[in-house]
Amino acid sequence: MSALPIAASLDIKAASSANSIAIGFVKNTDESFEFVGPLVADIEKFFGLNLVDELTFFGPTAKAGEIFEIPVSAADCPTDRIFLVGIGDQSGSALRAAGASVGRKVRGKNLTVYSACAVKEVKAHAISMALGAWVWNLKTDKKKEEPKLLVGSKEKKVVEEAAAIAQAMCRARDLIHTPANIKTPAWMGKQAELFAKGTGLKVKVFAGAELKEFGGLRAVGGSSPKPGPRMIEVSYQPKSKKKSVDALPHVVLVGKGITFDTGGISLKRPYDIMIAMKTDMAGSAAILATLTALEELQPNVRVTALMMMAENAISGTAQRPSDVIKHYGGTTVEVINTDAEGRLVLADGLAYADINLDPDYLVDIATLTGAATLGLGRQYAAMYTRDKMMSVISHDLRSPIIALNSAMNVFTEQEIDPTLQKDIVGQLKVKSNRLLLLIDELLNWTKSQSTAINVNIEKIDVQDIVAYFKEQVEIVGESKAIEFDLANNTDNLFLLGDKNMLDTIFRNLISNAIKFTPKGGHISISTKEKIINNKDLTMREDLMCFSRVLNLVAHYDAGIDFNIEKLRQVLSAVNVLLNGQ
Repeated sequence: MSALPIAASLDIKAASSANSIAIGFVKNTDESFEFVGPLVADIEKFFGLNLVDELTFFGPTAKAGEIFEIPVSAADCPTDRIFLVGIGDQSGSALRAAGASVGRKVRGKNLTVYSACAVKEVKAHAISMALGAWVWNLKTDKKKEEPKLLVGSKEKKVVEEAAAIAQAMCRARDLIHTPANIKTPAWMGKQAELFAKGTGLKVKVFAGAELKEFGGLRAVGGSSPKPGPRMIEVSYQPKSKKKSVDALPHVVLVGKGITFDTGGISLKRPYDIMIAMKTDMAGSAAILATLTALEELQPNVRVTALMMMAENAISGTAQRPSDVIKHYGGTTVEVINTDAEGRLVLADGLAYADINLDPDYLVDIATLTGAATLGLGRQYAAMYTRDKMMSVISHDLRSPIIALNSAMNVFTEQEIDPTLQKDIVGQLKVKSNRLLLLIDELLNWTKSQSTAINVNIEKIDVQDIVAYFKEQVEIVGESKAIEFDLANNTDNLFLLGDKNMLDTIFRNLISNAIKFTPKGGHISISTKEKIINNKDLTMREDLMCFSRVLNLVAHYDAGIDFNIEKLRQVLSAVNVLLNGQ
């Protein structure tokens, strides 16, 4: 199953022709219930209902996705159920949750459901209905059944776009769930050709001698007894001739396509985790499905997808740890762990794209590393950036968020004594304030990329900052048994600058020192330059003091390089000094 029919209609006749009707409701501040969506009054009149009375019987919370079912009947009408669906605050996420609940109600059934839940975020709601109704199986003699989805909306174009996107997402799911004994690299090539048939998509499958220069792909895929590795190139260009095709932006997508991953000679352990390894080609499934959606949506851009297909198996021809392979373009790498195969196949694809396709944008998509799951969990995708400052801020945002979530879990999952409760509330206040400051940093950083940022220039007592960090540092350092020496020789040392930004500098210098100092090591942070408090000090003199403090702190940061160039982009006060010194 890959294509659920979705259509838009705002008509009581269309609604009453469905087997079931979904109606969204919210809970007001006065605890009363209100139905939100099109045709509510018409539906009540048609079936002779008072929906508020029906709903009150259940005592609902109105959280997004909450659903109640009531039986109905009317002459010459197939509708026998009405779903009362909580839509929360009617945000995109709430309407997605509601749509998924409605879809699950008709999953795997030849039924028609009409949703009158969404006034706004119609696209998100419609897509989630389709995803909730999606099902996949290869059961013997299983009769194919799938629902038909109708959306109460006049925005037919929006719903058509939702249908195209949902269809593509379901196609990707179909490919991902197909077992590896069917889903060989060659089979994926045939699927690409099948999806492209009758469309403007162009497909080229590279195999055998055509992959001579693709050392990474061949090293990984050469272990499999199945038909060998493949690189599948799928290209899209809009049918419109408003612009020369060559003048259009060119996006290249490179997808990891490991149809099954044993880990190779570096065999995965524990072995039961291999059950899910048929999904290790999800990156390629995603980009192939994306191009099928583009063919429907016709955006004014060129897109090329490179699917790097191989099976990482164990055999006499499998690559070995310590093997040296040559990638497309000539770069050589030594293989240390054969279970790090994803980066090997992607490296070939990225090099091929760079050399031959002249991309304006180059994106790789992959189920690349379990470390991302360990760090972020399964609800968040890992995001990587070459921008040091963006990376630091993004990393720092996680710590207070995790702390806030942990504290809230304590409140919701267990009873706690008043003393501990007071302590946790204090921690929540500290972490929430820290989060607000980090968000301000992020906003300032984004502004700094295009224009000068606003800083709050004030005279700062360095001793206050050091005292604050002394406690924080000692707590963090306990995990590595690091000895800290924070010299209290900061009396009467003042700086002219932005306190929040100086806080960020200290925090990141210290965190880097902790990260790179070995267990049981020693970190000394001190300030040796002093300026006596004097109201007549010039800005120039104070800024020079700022420079000396920075240099000293960086010196004691376990040898870690402090990128002053990036600092220039963020601290305009320091920028004045560094450019004029």
